[in-house]
Amino acid sequence: MDFNTYFNTTLCPYLPNRVFRSEYFNSSSVPPDVWESKLSQGWRHFGDYFFRPQCLKCRACIPLRVIAQELQPSPSQRRVLRKNKDTRVEFVRRPLNKKIYQIYLDHNANRFQEYEDGFFNSYGNFKLSFNLSVTNGLLSLYYVQNQLAAVGFLDETPQSFSSIYFVYKDEFKHLSLGTYSVFAECQEAARRGLKYYYLGYLIKENHFMNYKANYYPHEIMVWENYTWKRVERKPTQ
Repeated sequence: MDFNTYFNTTLCPYLPNRVFRSEYFNSSSVPPDVWESKLSQGWRHFGDYFFRPQCLKCRACIPLRVIAQELQPSPSQRRVLRKNKDTRVEFVRRPLNKKIYQIYLDHNANRFQEYEDGFFNSYGNFKLSFNLSVTNGLLSLYYVQNQLAAVGFLDETPQSFSSIYFVYKDEFKHLSLGTYSVFAECQEAARRGLKYYYLGYLIKENHFMNYKANYYPHEIMVWENYTWKRVERKPTQ
């Protein structure tokens, strides 16, 4: 399946004083096997908007995928797993609702002040941008004492899960649910026989994006030829 792609240039949303050039296309439906191929070539999406960086002088955005069936926690990550021993996770395919939207707003308001009065303050725009029916999408729902505490937005392909976004209520930040979600979702991916868990772009100079390198083993993509390089944990980590 071929898509007509276009290019757009804006200020970089990840790093200051840089220009971001993206290749993009729109589609109301991308089959899982096609999306698998696109993911392996550095593509991401929100709803029906699919994109990848094509900056002329910068390769700071590095696609990263965890090898789900081999993921091993570090000592600090084991502590997070212990803290969440009673956290319950469900993987479901169901429509978005306003309870999920409120968690999204709470999450961003406490982390990204610029979003408070932005595009996603419209519930309609939120549903469009996180429309999981465009791909074979599903939700991961995290319950703490039977209260919905966090939500993950995922794609499922024949070989992988791909994390689109993850949000949690600020009152539960002490549980490090973002860290826990990587292990919970990799465990579910492995249970389904999937090999990879895509985490999006590793950007070492952006503290919101550099945490992705903390999960081992993982692979990073080489933009020049779309091949993937395995990265093991260093002995001291």
